[in-house]
Amino acid sequence: EMKRYKLGILGVSEMRWTGSGKIVSDDITVLYSGGDHHERGVGILVNKDIAGAIIGWEPVSDRIITIRRQTRFTHVSIIQASGICTNQLSTRSRQGRLLRTITCNY
Repeated sequence: EMKRYKLGILGVSEMRWTGSGKIVSDDITVLYSGGDHHERGVGILVNKDIAGAIIGWEPVSDRIITIRRQTRFTHVSIIQASGICTNQLSTRSRQGRLLRTITCNY
């Protein structure tokens, strides 16, 4: 689908892969971050041009992954985050929890 729509970067939620890692296949690099079970998980898919400009990446949790890439004049951070999808937490509580996770771990 990335090639079909000519996308350079694609963020994915609910990957359901365990652990974290990097896979390169058919000019697409998959960076993923999951937990111990086949639940949740996030990932970022990048084409080969963007993959060559990545200067670092961090699998923060099974809900957050970050990459940092070099652009012509600066560095850019990209964060893929998956929110908590339960009716038990209010929207404000979910947003606060996500922001705390990002600021504490990044």
